[in-house]
Amino acid sequence: MILLNGVCFLLSALSELFIRIPRGQMAASAGPRAILGGLLQGFRYLGHLRGVTIAILAGAAVNLFCGGFSSVVYVWCLGKGMSLPQYGLFLGAESGAALAGALLFSLLPPPPRIRARLFVAAYLIQTLFSIGAMAAPGFLPCAGLYGVSAFFNSVTNMMILPALLQIIMPDFRGRAVALFSALSDGGMALSLLLYGLLADRFGVIPVSLAGAVLTLLPAAAFCTNRALLAALAREE
Repeated sequence: MILLNGVCFLLSALSELFIRIPRGQMAASAGPRAILGGLLQGFRYLGHLRGVTIAILAGAAVNLFCGGFSSVVYVWCLGKGMSLPQYGLFLGAESGAALAGALLFSLLPPPPRIRARLFVAAYLIQTLFSIGAMAAPGFLPCAGLYGVSAFFNSVTNMMILPALLQIIMPDFRGRAVALFSALSDGGMALSLLLYGLLADRFGVIPVSLAGAVLTLLPAAAFCTNRALLAALAREE
């Protein structure tokens, strides 16, 4: 999965060579004042879209509550009684399941009439199975439950952003995506710090379980978000 991410970053960087921006337009939009002004406009615009704002904050909360698990997963696996090869298989099961979910969704996209119900079901499954993995003993139950969670997490991630972009006006989509990425990355960074500090004090397994349980809060925010569900059910 790390190799796949690296290839994607390289392809993304290469594609930027083919983007052409007129010099006058580039000069007019390059200053820090213009960038800050654009972000402020984005904040004001999103303030009128309650459903989008809730979804963005819920996405940041998910990363805050469980993003730090990646920094302690090796110690967590040892605490569950896994050997070093089983630790590698656990990570492989997660990555393979996530890739399978993305491929299946891409090859067999669900029709709009069932997309909202599928999203709710998939999000609840990913959350509950993640909690189950954190509570389960041993390699097979943990890998199986977490693999199922990763599969459905990949599916829901592919549904959220396109649905939000349908709600947002084209002029503000770039700013909204930037805000979503900034908050999500910020939540991840803070989570990495908190997991390390809390795991030293309370233990890796209890902290990881508590983080997974807390993801029920953003799950409820996503699954009851009427604006998001309506956008999912909309014809493209």
